[in-house]
Amino acid sequence: MLGPQDVGFRVVVRRVVGVRDGRPIFTDILGQLLLFNDTELVVDGKNGQVAVPLEAIVAGKRIPPARVSGAPDDAASS
Repeated sequence: MLGPQDVGFRVVVRRVVGVRDGRPIFTDILGQLLLFNDTELVVDGKNGQVAVPLEAIVAGKRIPPARVSGAPDDAASS
């Protein structure tokens, strides 16, 4: 699970956004973790900053930096 030590890193967060037919509806947010405190975290994703209450989070982890478009692929140069 994510914590304050992950601020500044690229992360993915799965959260519950609602309930339909008695089942939770999940969505993922991908971006840079800007804030983590006792009640929420804030991720800067492709659609802007999203605040997520900690009780809505199902899972979260650091992920590798995004690949730069047009960068040479290491596998292709071998």
